[in-house]
Amino acid sequence: MKDLGPRIGAAIGQEILDLKFLIGADVLESLSINLDCLKLPTPNHFAILEKNNLRLVRTFLRRLMVKDTDLGSLPRDSHSRRQVALHHRCDIQMHLPIRIGNFTDFLLTYTTLRTHCSSWSRTECKLLPPSDSISRTSIFIRGLGHISSSP
Repeated sequence: MKDLGPRIGAAIGQEILDLKFLIGADVLESLSINLDCLKLPTPNHFAILEKNNLRLVRTFLRRLMVKDTDLGSLPRDSHSRRQVALHHRCDIQMHLPIRIGNFTDFLLTYTTLRTHCSSWSRTECKLLPPSDSISRTSIFIRGLGHISSSP
């Protein structure tokens, strides 16, 4: 299979629907909204569309992919379009769905509070949310999440 590079897709069972192809083939033109953002390699710009526009796209894709669709030629009844628009999950490579730039996570755990804020006790403020105010600029992936491995 030819490497098409990163692109936005919608999962339908074991298949992935290539949304960039749908834009290029004018399949979504009846929605009358600018969806050029679906040509991009990440869905960042698509995710910030107005809720109503997101709903229109999702509804259209559902209509497009049901067995008894009234949109049969786009791509259900066209074997050549279906071959280009649908990819089996095992034939694609998943990428990080949203591009994350300068990322800072604001995190305050009991351990961080106890270690770095000794003049302040967690018990003094029972309404303090778990992620409150300490700034971190690195991401550490651990299976424990907010649970400390030390007492």
